[in-house]
This record gives sequence, C-alpha cells and structure tokens, in this order.
Amino acid sequence: LAARFVRLDDERFGLAADDRDGSRPLVIDPQMTYASYLGGGNIDYVTDVAVGSDGRLYMTGLTGSPGFPVTPGAWDGSAQGISDAFVASLDVATGTLGYVTFFGGTDTSVLQSERGVALAVDATGAAYVGGWAFSSDFPTTAGAFQVGAQGKLDAFAARFDAAGQRVWCTRLGGSQVDILQDVALGAGGELILVGSTTSAAGDFPTTPGAFDELGQVNFIFNDGFATRLSAGGDALVWSTFLAGVGRDEAWSVAVDGSDRAVVAGFTGSSDFPVSPGAFDTTFNGLTQSDEDAFVAVLTQDGSGLAWGSFLGGAGEVMARAVAVAADGGVLVAGETSSGDLPGTSGVGAWGGTFAGGGAMGTDGFVARFSGEGVSLDWCGYLGGGEDDRVSALAVTAAGAPTVTGYTLSGDFPVGQQTLGAGAAQGGKDAYVARLSHDGAKLLFTARHGGGGDDEGLGLALDVHGGALLVGQTTSSNLPVSANAADPTYNTDVDGFVARYDAPPWTKLGYAKPGTGGVAPTLRGSGSLEALTPGVITLGSMPPGGVCLLFVSFQLTPVPFEGGTLAAFPFILDVILPTGTGTLPLAWAEWPAGLPAGFEMFFHVAVADPGAIAGVSMTNALQATMP
Repeated sequence: LAARFVRLDDERFGLAADDRDGSRPLVIDPQMTYASYLGGGNIDYVTDVAVGSDGRLYMTGLTGSPGFPVTPGAWDGSAQGISDAFVASLDVATGTLGYVTFFGGTDTSVLQSERGVALAVDATGAAYVGGWAFSSDFPTTAGAFQVGAQGKLDAFAARFDAAGQRVWCTRLGGSQVDILQDVALGAGGELILVGSTTSAAGDFPTTPGAFDELGQVNFIFNDGFATRLSAGGDALVWSTFLAGVGRDEAWSVAVDGSDRAVVAGFTGSSDFPVSPGAFDTTFNGLTQSDEDAFVAVLTQDGSGLAWGSFLGGAGEVMARAVAVAADGGVLVAGETSSGDLPGTSGVGAWGGTFAGGGAMGTDGFVARFSGEGVSLDWCGYLGGGEDDRVSALAVTAAGAPTVTGYTLSGDFPVGQQTLGAGAAQGGKDAYVARLSHDGAKLLFTARHGGGGDDEGLGLALDVHGGALLVGQTTSSNLPVSANAADPTYNTDVDGFVARYDAPPWTKLGYAKPGTGGVAPTLRGSGSLEALTPGVITLGSMPPGGVCLLFVSFQLTPVPFEGGTLAAFPFILDVILPTGTGTLPLAWAEWPAGLPAGFEMFFHVAVADPGAIAGVSMTNALQATMP
C-alpha cells in the first residue's frame, strides 16, 4: 500500500483536535469490557461460546429454570423437563440478547440432565450445537440420522439458523451411555463430534472402512469416539472408535488446514493407537488409573490415523481442550497431577515447575506439538499451591494460546499484565490467561470471580483478540458491566459470560458511528515480538473515500468533531484511501529494541457524509509490547 505522509491540515480534511476540556472526566474503558450473569431461579450454566462473523456471541449450556430469560419468538419458549439445553446469541457491544431458546424433552430424572455442551458457528450465523439427550421425546427432526431414543443417554447434534430456529436435530448413540464432549465444523458444513461411549461395536454406529470399527468397550471401561455428520444431519460421513483396553475419553476436537479432525483427550490404555515416529509412543502412567493425555489426528476421510501421540508422566494427565495454530501446530491443555511432564524446560519461569498441592494435587497445563506430532515444542504448568484446571483453549492468529478454567490457588501465576482483580476472590475463581506463541512468557492473567465458586467452561476470541469466557458461578457479587443482559444473581448456580481485552492488542472505546449506519472498526493482529510480522486492519468503512490514521505514544483523549480522539498527542497522521471498505496495513518485522510494556495507540477518523461533522471514527487500539 502506497501511503502519503502529511501533517494534519484543518482546512483540507475538515477536522480539528481541541484542547482537552479539564472539567470532563477522563474515561478509559476498563479491561473487562463486558460481564453478565445468565440464569433463572434454579441451576443454570453456560458451557461453551463461539463468535460469529458479525461479532455476536453464541452460547449453549444447561438450564433448570422455568424463568430462564428466553426471548419473544424463541423456537421453544417453555421449559420442557427437569433440565433443558439452551441456545442463545448476544451482542456484547450493547448487551442485547438476540435470541434465547430452550431445547429439550420432558425428562423427569435429576440424574440424567439434558444439556448443551459445545457449539460452533458458520459464516451465516447458524449455530451447530452438541450435547446430551435423555428424553424419549427429545426434539429431533424427521429424516435425521437417528430420530428416537437409542439408549440410556444419547449424544445429540442440532443446527439452528441465525434467527435461533431449529433446522435439524439428530441423536447419536447405541443402547448404553453415549456422552458428547465437543463439536467442530468441517468443510461443507459437516459437523465432527467427539466423546465417549459404553455402547459396544455393532451397537454404537461406526462406518465401514473407518479407522476403528470395533473398539474395546467392556463392563469396566468406555471408549472414545469421533463421528463426522453430513451437513444436513441425516447421515454419517464416517464414524470411528478411538480406543484401547482401558478407559478412553475424547474431550475436544478442532479441524486443521487439511480438514482433518484433531482430537484430544485422555486414556488409560497402554495400547491406545499412536503413530510410529510420534513424539511419545509409550504409555507413561504407572497404572491404568494414571491416564495419559493423547492427541489423535484422523485422515480427512476417517479411515486412518495421520498421527497420534501420548503426552504424560507418572500421574494423571487429562487433556480437556485442543486448538490448531495457523502454522499447523497443535496446542493441547488440561490438568495434571504429574510433576514430570516433558518439555517444561522449554518455557519461562511461569510454567517450568509443578506446584499443585491441593486436595486433588493438580495444576493446569498447556503444550504445543509440531511437525505432524514428531516434536513437542514446549509444555508448561499453569497453577499455584492448590488445585487448578484448564478447561478451554483458543489460539490467536499469531499462535498465542489463551486459556480459561478455574483456580483455587491464591498464588496462581501472575502474567506480565494482570487484568481485573489479581487477588483470589472466593473459593474457585475463573480466570483467563494468555501465553506467548513460543511458551516463553505468560503475557497476562485475569481472575473473574466473587465470593462463591466460579469456573470458566468455554472460551472464544473475537476479531480484536478479546477473550470471551463463559461458565458457572455461585457468587452473588460477580462483577457485571453497565450493559449486562442479566445484571443480577439469580440464586443457586448461574451461568456467566464476560469479555476481557487481551494484550498485546487492546480494543479501546471512543468509536463514533456515522448516522448512516457506518460503524468502522480497527483491529490488530500479530505478537508484537521483535522482528515478527503483523497487521492493523480497518474495516466496515464507506468504500471509495478517505480516512486519517493517528498514531500516538500517549492516550490523552480530547474532544474531536463530535467525538473523541484517543491517540493524542499524535506523532503521526496519515491520509489513506478507504478502498472497498476494508484496508489492511501490514508490516514484515516489528522493530527490535522496544522495551517490554512500551505502548502505542492508534485511532482512525473516516470521511463520512452521513455523520456529525462529516466524520465517523473507529474504536481506538492499544498495542503493548510483551
């Protein structure tokens, strides 16, 4: 992009920056930008979250509350059983619920609760939800792969359109207990489901030619499974066991750049399938109850194992989450009681030593595989002197893993930046933490908690890199934001949702949309580590116009043509064309020699005839050196 560097000329562009009005308070958006309860008068929790292309959050979970905040016109506005799954969408910018619907049958058992467990969202805003179905009248659709009840507990998968109306729903299972743990979208809208089953071969539905059609279910142990559904939910593309002679559970799935299912979980099977040449081909536990984590990457057609590896030590290592970085690296996370995990010498002081000393004696862990599973780049512990867990994982465009879960540790490790409350708040606290892409640094941590127990269960990242976490809480004093959709604790167990800005890129406020509906955005990506590439992207601008980029080393907001200029006093201003409405400004190498904590601020004013004074403005953007 050729850009002409000029000084600001009031007459030429029609903008002016005035001296700041000292009588007005200086307001800088907090690092927790949104927080809300989500519940009714009984047990409710949010298990998973995804972000749509429109920036909306999509959530699923469990509700036992007839008064759960369903929206007018919801697909199902009434509770059906003791507990139902729910599906919801939320605009965190306004705190407005787009839709909330119950989804369940008339189950009457408190022991077999129906729930949504995981979801994914496509480019149209359709939500694909997976969970557990117990009721014989669970609302499947005619023509689905499995319509009626199959066993004691079935997995289910469903698709809801952007308006929250059910499109299709199928059960998945055999005659015993089939538990879904995660879903991921593959090419063409096909949905990959993973979990565990006690339904044996010939009972649980597998497909001819699948990697493992037989499994090894017995009266003591269950098997993992991975299943790929057709885009219409009416057929199996493929379905396979993932199993050895012991207990095997598939807990998380992601899709890599080759449309392959990348599955993580844990196993007590010394004969669990791994691949020759993988990082670890030998079971590490001292007994079958000392499970190892595993990663298994299936071929695109489900017929083989592209690669698979153990990850373990002398104690338990349970992988709860997996993600794939842009360069193909596979990140896995969970909790462990093993003080001898491999690869910990490759991380910084944050995670080189096991610290778990609570009742369960567990730390969280995060690890990264590369080279088709041949090498373990690094592995680190995340925890303090009490019990800690990682429950969910997401990775930035620059490959930096972000995690959530819970901590009981007052000495939970503090990152280079601490967001929100750094001290322990109650019993369990939820948290969000981000590591550098190479595992060398703990970039930031934030506790999200109150006086009760709080646990992060699901995590997603938005286009700004902001961390969106959901979970469950018994805290009546959990922090909420002014625009919370549900600002009040509803007794018993409530769900919660929160957003935290996540360095190195922090989205600040001060946006000024145009009256014609133009709401331009500014976002950054890249690690900001020396000599690494990155990009600032302007979006949602009126095409065929011009805009003005301001760059500053300070954040001193001043009134600015009906809005506020945050990047002031500016050291640079550049006139740029708006092109088609989206404009990336990329660099090949971020400069070396900048100190940790060094800050830069960016803000863009857009020529917009429909706006006050002819100008709309993006959010401000902060870059903080790790």
